[in-house]
Amino acid sequence: MFQNYFILKPLTLTTLFFSLLIFSAFRAVVAAPKISGVVRNSDNSPASFASVLLLNSKDSSLVKGDVTNDKGEYQFDEVEKGDILFPVAF
Repeated sequence: MFQNYFILKPLTLTTLFFSLLIFSAFRAVVAAPKISGVVRNSDNSPASFASVLLLNSKDSSLVKGDVTNDKGEYQFDEVEKGDILFPVAF
C-alpha cells in the first residue's frame, strides 16, 4: 500500500506542475489587451503630461483615461475589445 503512494506522489506533482503551466499560458493568451505608447510633439520630443483618453465609439462615453508621464508614455491595462476613439490633448 505505501509503495504505491510513493510512486504516485512524484507523478501527481509533475501533473500539477504541467497543469499550472498550461493554465498560466492559456490565461496570458486570453487576457484582456493592453494599449501603451508614447505621445510626441511636432518636434518629436515627448509630450509630458498630455491627456490620453479611450472613448466608446458609439456614444463617446469615457472608457479609460490617463496622463502621460514625463517621457510621454501612457498605458491602459485590461482594455475590453471593441471600437474606441483615441483623442489626445496637451
